[in-house]
Amino acid sequence: MNYKKRTMLRLFYGIVMILIATSLIIIIPRIVFTGNAIYELGNFDGTTPLEGWTQGGSSSNGDFTSNSPDKVVYYSGDGSLKGKTIAGAGVNWSGEYMEKTLPINRPSASDEDVWLSFRWRKSYENNESENNMTMVLVSPDGQVRILWNNEQQTWNSWNVESMNIDSHFNQYGTYKIRLLCEIKTLITADNNSTGTCWYDGVIINVVNVSSVDGGINPSPQFYNYYENPQGKTEYSEGNIITLSASVANSDGKVWLDIGGLNRTTNFTGGLTYEYKTASLGAGNYSYHYWGWSPSISGSLKSKGYSEIRNYEVTKAKGTTEILLNNQLGNITVNNGTSVCIKATTKQTGGLRTLYIDDVSYSSAYKDYQNCTTFQGVGTRSIKLIWEGNQNYTSAEETKTITITNKTIIVNYEETPIIILESPIIGEYAQGTKVVNIGVRITTTMNRCEYKMNDKEYFILDKEDSTHYSKKGVAVSPGINKITITCEDQNNNKYSLFEKEFSIKKLEFENLTFSNVTETCTPSPKCTEWTFCRSQVYDFGELLKGTINTKGERQRICMDDNKCFEPQVVREDCDLTIPIKTVKTEHCGETYVEVYDLQRNSLVSRLKEKSLESGTRKLDVRFILQSFSDYCNYCYDDVKNYDEEGIDCGGPNCPSCNPVTHNRRTPNLLLTILEIIGTTILLSGIYYWIFLKGSNNYPEKKPAQKTEIKKSVIKTKKESGEHGKIHKKAEELIVLARKKGYSDEQIKEILTKKGWTHEEIRHLFEGI
Repeated sequence: MNYKKRTMLRLFYGIVMILIATSLIIIIPRIVFTGNAIYELGNFDGTTPLEGWTQGGSSSNGDFTSNSPDKVVYYSGDGSLKGKTIAGAGVNWSGEYMEKTLPINRPSASDEDVWLSFRWRKSYENNESENNMTMVLVSPDGQVRILWNNEQQTWNSWNVESMNIDSHFNQYGTYKIRLLCEIKTLITADNNSTGTCWYDGVIINVVNVSSVDGGINPSPQFYNYYENPQGKTEYSEGNIITLSASVANSDGKVWLDIGGLNRTTNFTGGLTYEYKTASLGAGNYSYHYWGWSPSISGSLKSKGYSEIRNYEVTKAKGTTEILLNNQLGNITVNNGTSVCIKATTKQTGGLRTLYIDDVSYSSAYKDYQNCTTFQGVGTRSIKLIWEGNQNYTSAEETKTITITNKTIIVNYEETPIIILESPIIGEYAQGTKVVNIGVRITTTMNRCEYKMNDKEYFILDKEDSTHYSKKGVAVSPGINKITITCEDQNNNKYSLFEKEFSIKKLEFENLTFSNVTETCTPSPKCTEWTFCRSQVYDFGELLKGTINTKGERQRICMDDNKCFEPQVVREDCDLTIPIKTVKTEHCGETYVEVYDLQRNSLVSRLKEKSLESGTRKLDVRFILQSFSDYCNYCYDDVKNYDEEGIDCGGPNCPSCNPVTHNRRTPNLLLTILEIIGTTILLSGIYYWIFLKGSNNYPEKKPAQKTEIKKSVIKTKKESGEHGKIHKKAEELIVLARKKGYSDEQIKEILTKKGWTHEEIRHLFEGI
């Protein structure tokens, strides 16, 4: 490198170094000696909340006589400064103020901005009064300059003010700030007017101020954010939510601004500050941390803010509950009964609306109960809809009320609604076969019925409005039970249950004593009764699912004294067979299948047909076979029932060919084809075993197989018997074609009957 180049390079490096040095000289002092000077004058929540503040004014017990923060109404921390004014009735607490000396004692520089910020709110105990809140600055020469004033009625809400006041600092000396709360409008002397003011967070911020004491301390730094539950949670009453962060370079106080309100955090050790709450309702919350740096070696404090974060509390699922007559679940009541419906939720607030059969019935903003009388038999729907509230979603519930005709059990002795006049409760003489039933009622009834010995009910004859009867009702020896049921005009039933009377049994019932005299005393001896044999089936009961068979049993009775001839004594007996019935459909007709429950087997199949004469015919089939054949209507040349084509298609007929009607081969045609196939098969076996073997024909090679088949077919066709079979087969093929069968279907049938493909081909060639 020559001398000229080295000189130019040194000159370039020199210029760069001069620029760097000049920049450091200009920038470093600005970094060290400029910044924000923050003066916290009135955060009234510390250990000495009124430090440096004094009270002045026209009275010694006026606006700020307590000289302490108000702990009830606050904005940040634990309290705020409270002032109270009263005017009227000889009292005037207006004019008092709180005053504090400012740390600024010189005019503001040209590169300085002085900002004042604070929070305020007011309220009234008398709507006719209006408070005048004022903040003033007292300059070193004693002049009072109004910085801020508000005369509006602002009720119970915090407001934030921020303003530039550097123009008021134009002298050297002591500056003071005053907070006032005065009555704007005085009321008559006999009527006091009271108003209250709150101040909080009074701060003066001097921007771009130079300090010979070392400048500004760096603002706090926030990191390691923690949430529990993390990011999102469902609302639950009493559920604790924890928010925390680590803070570096803090003066020991960190606040959390969440949902627009400031909350004080708790120091938990290390660099962590934590806030716990159980009062967050459902909603989306924006929050951030903020605080001040410490003042070190005379440096000024700096305020720092964390990033803005979000936390969500979702609504929990609402719950409702309907109580019907103080019972959970559905209920059944008698017609005309009053039902009390209670609508409840486990949450407070929100509109509760009851609907009966989807028609609005009643509503309220709290749990309530209404009672109503339901008329008419049926089912009523009861629905409760709750609209939810701030923390819970809406919910609904449905219950049903079943309204039935009421059955009243009548006590025969105590409630004479139904009076049984006959038969008389007691014992009847032996040999009694029938009794008369007589019933008297004490209220109007539509109808009355009787049931004897747990058999079916029969209607009593109505004699007049209060008497019902039935004559000649059969009874049995021994205990008989009678039940009477009546029904009124509202379809309510009244029942008199199982009144008993007895018929004395004969010692030898059904015996005929023809020769009984004074000298011949019968001494009958009888064999044991035979088994009860069923004789008659009641098919009406059978179709209902039970068989009550009526049969008889027998025994032989003889008399040792020969007062009467040996007799066969017969007696009716009942035999109940446990069965079940199942309805089935086949070929467009309904069958009832009867199954023996003990053996779990099919007993019979029944089909009931209507006759032209109007009588009923019961077709009983004891042939226990399954339905497998095609239905009869598959051969009537008509498309009917469930057929998809004429005599084809559907579940009960053969499938339809795409071109022709697929009909099931008649039994005669199948039989003929079976005979033909069997004959040809046997003839072939006979030929190959006997005829071919006896002539000692040499063995044919595989290449000659086709010629052998042709020879066999030719022999079958030309021989007398085989020719007849071949001719008959051709006739059947022609007949099948006329019936609508396709060639493919006919070939399939011939193949199943043993015809070879070669034989079938020759059959079709010969037609």
